[in-house]
Amino acid sequence: MTRIKARAHPGFQSLSWALLPLLALMILLAPAVAGANSGADTTILNVVTVAYKDATGTQSFSATASSTVTVNLVEAALTISGRPTGANKGDTAAQPSNATVASGATASYLFALTANANGDDIYDLMVTKGVVANVTGDSVSFWAVDPDGSSNPVASPASVTLGASIITAVTGETTLEFPGGTLTNIAVNDIVVINGVDYLVSAVTVGSGASHDNVGGSPHSDVGATTAEVKGSLTLAANTDGSNTVPLFITNATASAGDTVGEQVLLKVDVSATATGGSDGTVPYTVDTDTLVNGTLDGGSNPASTTKTTTFTGVQLTIQKEVRNVTSAPRLPATPWTSSNIGSPSTTPAAATPPRSR
Repeated sequence: MTRIKARAHPGFQSLSWALLPLLALMILLAPAVAGANSGADTTILNVVTVAYKDATGTQSFSATASSTVTVNLVEAALTISGRPTGANKGDTAAQPSNATVASGATASYLFALTANANGDDIYDLMVTKGVVANVTGDSVSFWAVDPDGSSNPVASPASVTLGASIITAVTGETTLEFPGGTLTNIAVNDIVVINGVDYLVSAVTVGSGASHDNVGGSPHSDVGATTAEVKGSLTLAANTDGSNTVPLFITNATASAGDTVGEQVLLKVDVSATATGGSDGTVPYTVDTDTLVNGTLDGGSNPASTTKTTTFTGVQLTIQKEVRNVTSAPRLPATPWTSSNIGSPSTTPAAATPPRSR
């Protein structure tokens, strides 16, 4: 708190009162100094107290004015990776490879989308089928799913909201502290990533920012009251559906003040088709995300994307038949003959001509 003491000159008591709204305006215009890496929606409270006396110099008075500064969201592109595992934690797992499956089958892909911003943000999510070849009945479907890769599917979400914030202190092996009010979109059973490692959220305290009764911009004749900040906190555990890493933030120094905590969600994509004409067929698709939230991909709004192609193997049918001609003549070794046709199962096999008898 900054305290300014001023003695009113006789005859200028009204000037002291007139200065209060001016001081409040100065607070609003003055820059607030914050850490280089702060959580979005962090509230920085400034309170100025003016102490003065009446014209006789015998009575003392105090009044306050306050202003708040809110840290802006710094948007960032999502990280698109594979589902975390013990060997490849957090957002470091390689994306799923292009799949090859039998004609008529379904190929499933699991992607992890991880936030990198300093606060909550909404991201466009689009899965678009490309130009297919040699297939029929093709489809591409997608869902947001739980960490186990299948539970509670949300079909074709147009966007995803991911929570994030910046750590202010490590308070225990499994507990972290955050600016009050910055954890509004992180909930129990969510997955978060810290320094490339995934963890399960087991408890959340959202907290709240500091505030004051006497808001700047208007005159005040009393000191008002300050409501102190209530810090936010997360308690984390191992993500048994992912890397299964037990948090030991103090022992292993795996988290510190200033680190980003970003939520992670899984995206499941299913691709189905039937190959035609006896040849392999292909179905490509692209996953696109950005921060513009207008339902289309915008290259200037922190885009992230990946393209995969599924190959469906064509059906190849081969028929082989062996016959033997038996007559009254002396028995001779059987003469084999075959008939082959390569194509889809609906193709009628070519006519076969058996060998002549000897």
